[in-house]
Amino acid sequence: QIACEQGTSKECGCCFGDYAPKSMLMCEVGHMFCVGCVRRYVEESVFGTAANLTGALPCPHTATPACTKVLPAFTVRAALSCELKRRFDKRQAEDALLRANLPGLVKCPFCDLAVEIHPDQRILKCPRESCRRESCKLCGEASHIPLRCSEVERHTEAQARVSVEERMTQARVRICSFCKTSLYKEEGCNKITCRCDKKLCYICREQITNGYAHFCQHPRNPGQDCHKCKKCCLWTSTKEDDEQAVREAKQAALLELQENDPDALKLDKRPIGPSERM
Repeated sequence: QIACEQGTSKECGCCFGDYAPKSMLMCEVGHMFCVGCVRRYVEESVFGTAANLTGALPCPHTATPACTKVLPAFTVRAALSCELKRRFDKRQAEDALLRANLPGLVKCPFCDLAVEIHPDQRILKCPRESCRRESCKLCGEASHIPLRCSEVERHTEAQARVSVEERMTQARVRICSFCKTSLYKEEGCNKITCRCDKKLCYICREQITNGYAHFCQHPRNPGQDCHKCKKCCLWTSTKEDDEQAVREAKQAALLELQENDPDALKLDKRPIGPSERM
């Protein structure tokens, strides 16, 4: 308020509010932002699917053309609480490991510590003092040598039902083929961007390398299939897409279960999936 009265205030490049210059943070070329906007930007990047955090964040200035500089890490940290700094540093480390693309990098399923092991090594022995647990690299469960992954636990009736429902739930999630991050869309077009900056199609789940050419370019009425090509649609109903994926996942899981264990669901008559409980 004093800065506004004295005419020395500066405008935040995100929210366009006026603030005292000494309370603001700057990118490498001097674009200024309030602490609140920077903190929210970091929170979305840490907890969401925003740009990667390898070293620094891209400048969030809203002007056109977009600023190509970054917010230096020491500048960003000045706006964060101790807990958010810890999570920010953890996310930075995760993205650095992701970009390293190490072939033998495996995460401990019990504590999320990333460990590099030999490609032929099947069991991960977590070196973290607070964990020290052994897990199977293939299935992520506790070490079960000499049993194979498929032999660890035989499905009971209830377990079989739960396994089908888990497949149905996972059908709503898209997995980035590059970094294996789980993605979920509530609205927008079917070209989605992962936090590793790779693009993938929400319909066919394949990585997009040719931009919007991946999608059908022919005009047609909404909701109708194209009769000129078999390409994916750029705009569809996310709700209908997810429901279709869930139905297909359920049928595939039931067929697989029927082949492996025909009696698994014979005694369990409870409904499978939320749609059957309506």
